[in-house]
Amino acid sequence: MHRKLLNDISSDILYSGDIFHLNDMTVPWVNMLSAPAILFLNNERKIPYSGLLHRTHLITAMHQFTTGVQSARLDDANFEHDTQASTGSTTGNWLVIFDEITPDTLQIYDGLSLTLRAKHVNIGILDPKQSTRTAKRFNISIPSDSAQNNPLISAILLKQSTMYQYSKNLHRMDYEQIFQFALTDYPNHIKGSIPRPRMIFDEMVDALVGFTVDLQNEFGKPLVLLLGVIALFTVMIFVGLILVVGFWFAGSFENDDEKEHVPLTTSPHQTGDDKRSESVKKTKNE
Repeated sequence: MHRKLLNDISSDILYSGDIFHLNDMTVPWVNMLSAPAILFLNNERKIPYSGLLHRTHLITAMHQFTTGVQSARLDDANFEHDTQASTGSTTGNWLVIFDEITPDTLQIYDGLSLTLRAKHVNIGILDPKQSTRTAKRFNISIPSDSAQNNPLISAILLKQSTMYQYSKNLHRMDYEQIFQFALTDYPNHIKGSIPRPRMIFDEMVDALVGFTVDLQNEFGKPLVLLLGVIALFTVMIFVGLILVVGFWFAGSFENDDEKEHVPLTTSPHQTGDDKRSESVKKTKNE
C-alpha cells in the first residue's frame, strides 16, 4: 500500500533524493521505526513521516519538508516571545513537548511538525532539565523511566488562551496519541488557564524554600525554627530603623519649610524713620 501511495503521486512534484520508501524489516535510522516506513531525506535533514497514509497528507508533508518546516526549539529565553502564551497565543495553537533536546529527538518532532503544521498547529520542544523556569511554570516533571529509546514525555496544548495537559502516560514514539491529543482529543484531558510567566520574586521564593528544606534535612526542624525566628527579628529591626530614619528626614524637611515661610517683621524704629521721612517730604513740597 505504501508503494502504491507513492506511485500515485505525480513525479513532477517530487524532488530527486527528497523522499524514499523503505519496505525492509529493519530501517537504517538512528531511532526505532517499524517497517514499512517513509523517510524524507535531503542533504541536510532526515525526517520520518508519521502522518496518515493518504496521498493528500503525503503531498502536504512533502511540501512542508521542502519549505524547511521544523519544530520550534524552545527555552526559557524565547518561550513567551515565540508562543505568546500569556497574551492569548496570538501566534496560533501550540503543542509543546517537554523532552530532551538531541539530534535524535529533533528528527522525531520535526517529522511530527510536517503533519501538524498543515493542521495549523505549531509544535515546539523544550528540555525541562535545561529550561527549569518554564517547566516550573507549567508544573512539568518528567518521571524517570527505564526505556531509554522510548522514554516518558509530557505534552501541553495551548489553544485559544486555554491550556490542555496530557493526563496519561505518553512516550516519545506514541505518534498516534500525540496527533489525537493535538487535533481532536484534547478536551478529554486536563483543562486549565495558562499560568503567568515566572518572575524573579518567584525564583527567590523557591530558592528560599529549597534552602530551608535542605537545612531542615541536615540539622533538624528545631534549629531551622530558631534560625527563622532570628531572621524575622532581624528583619523587624531593619524595617524599624528604616521607618525611624524616614520619619526623621520627613521632620527635618518640614522644619526647613516652616523657616522659609516665616514673614519678615519691621522694627518700630524703622517705622518711625519712615514717618519722619514722609513728613520732611511734605514740608519741602509746601
